[in-house]
Amino acid sequence: MATSWIVFALIYPALFALINIVDKFLLEKRIRDYRCICLVVGFVALPAMIALLLLASWDTVTPARIGLGLFSGLLIAISYPIYFRMLSTEEVSRVISIYYAAPVLVTFFAAVILRETLLWWKYVAIIAAAAGAVLIGIERFERIPVMRKGFWVMMLMCVFIGIVNVIGKYLLESMSIWNVIGLELVGVSSLTLYIFSPHARKHVRIALKSLHLIMFSEYTTYAAWLLWAAATAQASVALVSAMGSLQPLYVLLLMLALSAFMPHILKEVFTKKTLAIKAVAVLMIVIGTFFVAL
Repeated sequence: MATSWIVFALIYPALFALINIVDKFLLEKRIRDYRCICLVVGFVALPAMIALLLLASWDTVTPARIGLGLFSGLLIAISYPIYFRMLSTEEVSRVISIYYAAPVLVTFFAAVILRETLLWWKYVAIIAAAAGAVLIGIERFERIPVMRKGFWVMMLMCVFIGIVNVIGKYLLESMSIWNVIGLELVGVSSLTLYIFSPHARKHVRIALKSLHLIMFSEYTTYAAWLLWAAATAQASVALVSAMGSLQPLYVLLLMLALSAFMPHILKEVFTKKTLAIKAVAVLMIVIGTFFVAL
């Protein structure tokens, strides 16, 4: 049982890393307006939402839990434009690294709300992994570290995702994976409201030319959510969330490979100094997640 949740927890951040690269390519090379992608994502989510809600059983599900699931989906929907907006202006490895300060928040929320307790050294490991993730997001070191412009906006997104993770764990104790993800997709489907944005509608034709990539990104996202839910149903949400700190490492490795071998697709600038900082950050992430998984 323990082995299976670790396997799921190792795979889902790798899928998210792949998604991040595809999304960055879309925003940098194909679709300039993040609102347009949000609009298309909302429509892409509709078939998956319907399928999952039909697969789910609702006989013993209370209205209160349904309301919590819908609220969780709403927080995810709010996070989408933040994510796409930041990804359109920042390096992908930096955006994702800041996002993974979330495990510390999840640990706090899980302790306060769900009464989850861990061994003390696991808390240290979670903080080390999250600190390594945030370290990749620091622009440069002076007496006071200088953060990218969107750091605090991404931190707000971290709070949202932390709440979503804790709600997900709570709901999974009495609902199936299909119920939980299906309700969250109701929130994602609300992004269709971007149809009222002239900026979003303006670029729809261009976006439709890349519909296959958007669909690949979104359905891979849903697969990653299902893996996260499968892991969380078996283990502490704090531990599963902490394993997600591997995502910036996966992103960094993918971007290094692309920058070296296929710079025409995506490229990030890596200097000796930034590589040294990232190497330290990666070491913290790897050591932290290793002790989390023990």
